[in-house]
Amino acid sequence: MSVIISRRDPIEVAPEGSGRVYTIAPLTFRERAAMKAELVREAGQPAFREQLLATRRAALQELAPDNLAELLAVLDEAESITDATDMPETRALAAQVSVIDAAAMQVPTYAELVARNYRSVYLTPLVAARYGLRDWRGDGVPAFRRVRGLVPDELLDAIPPTELEEVGWAVWHAAHVSVVQEKNSVAPSPLPESQTPTPAG
Repeated sequence: MSVIISRRDPIEVAPEGSGRVYTIAPLTFRERAAMKAELVREAGQPAFREQLLATRRAALQELAPDNLAELLAVLDEAESITDATDMPETRALAAQVSVIDAAAMQVPTYAELVARNYRSVYLTPLVAARYGLRDWRGDGVPAFRRVRGLVPDELLDAIPPTELEEVGWAVWHAAHVSVVQEKNSVAPSPLPESQTPTPAG
């Protein structure tokens, strides 16, 4: 992926081994606002970690299992961990949290928050590509066009999903690059860990 020279310069994204090159442009302030508003319309407002954690606890209390105190203690331990070191103990704890999480998903309020975050993560590159794509070239893609300032969904559907994700995340990151970052940064990884829709672990 090319180096970001300026927040206004076009950027070329060439997925490895594809033979295709996508040209994107950092978005204007109004385009960023429109993109974020559209994402919320399509996916819903994403839930913050604190909201997820509190709603999961409320879901457990609503289910009222006999071992509620024990389950809440497991969550206390998991939520207190700040070092994500991969150790047998943390893997075992994560497995316990996964079981608790599956049980909490029986409560619609918690299940909807988790679903909303998944929708937001997976729709972000699609919505971003609608706004930020400016051109493409290479085999296997139709003639590029924009309609009323956006790339139509039928054209985006012609892009291989992994390439659409890479291009869309590149648009998203370019739209949020700071003045300091633009001086010496390369375009970030298209699938940042911070965007992973883990429920609340």
